[in-house]
Amino acid sequence: MEMARECLALHRESERLHRRYGTVESVLFDNCKRLQLSKAQQRAQPEARKLQEISDRLDFLWKERPRKMRRLRNTRATSLEGVIGKLKCAAGGMQPDEFPSAFKLLQATIRDLEAMRA
Repeated sequence: MEMARECLALHRESERLHRRYGTVESVLFDNCKRLQLSKAQQRAQPEARKLQEISDRLDFLWKERPRKMRRLRNTRATSLEGVIGKLKCAAGGMQPDEFPSAFKLLQATIRDLEAMRA
């Protein structure tokens, strides 16, 4: 169950960083356009450094998330909680708009299992 929590935390962090990246990128673009900065001046902006930090962390997560999921996949669930955790991790790793039917089925299955444990 702990492994599933770690996996979900990585998914949430990745989603949060993607949103943050877009915000910082927009601010950087607006500042550079408004101030008509050279490329060197653009790279010196605090937002450019933030963008690089976010990008570096996203690169790490891009590699770490599949590793965690692989470990989780190879770990046998010994309880209903463990099965639910594994399914939540799988759902967290999906893009709902890319596989809407599969995502909805997975969510429904998780709800069914959660109802069974009650």
